[in-house]
Amino acid sequence: ATVAAPIVVAPRPELPRFGVGLFGGGASVEGTDGFETKESSDYGVLGRLRLTQGLLAEVEVGRQSYSDDLRIDRRIGGSLVYEIGAYNKLAPYVLAGLGVQQAEVDGQFETRQNFGEIGVGLRYAATPHFPLLFDVRAGSRATAESDTLQSGDAVTRQVTPPTAASNDAENYSRARFAAVLDF
Repeated sequence: ATVAAPIVVAPRPELPRFGVGLFGGGASVEGTDGFETKESSDYGVLGRLRLTQGLLAEVEVGRQSYSDDLRIDRRIGGSLVYEIGAYNKLAPYVLAGLGVQQAEVDGQFETRQNFGEIGVGLRYAATPHFPLLFDVRAGSRATAESDTLQSGDAVTRQVTPPTAASNDAENYSRARFAAVLDF
């Protein structure tokens, strides 16, 4: 007689629900004429909340700096992130986000811009509670309200975002590397 023993499969451990982290990277903004490109540094903090196994909500507060702090953009935004294979050590993801930013140019010009972006990335779980993220995002931002530019030099005018009256948008791409501590 043979004895059959049931096989009990251990449940998967629960994925971390909340994470906080830091990010850094760079951005490239296309000029309104489609040719002039402005490069900037990009850094900030982020928070993540796991909604389902693969779906996360992310909030970030960031800062971009152009031409030796001649233009400074302060940004707050939110994204929905979908990880493919959330239990894997390497997990690709897609994202879509919205937000608002304030751009200030040399103390002479200030504007508020709304933005939307989409992107792809890769999460590497260095440990179960310390993932490293790399993503690339493309987006567009439109000016909602702005001051008028006082007379400025050519460099100042080159980094100034479009005014609200121009109906032009700034298209951009950015890459970021982030380290997150999950709880």
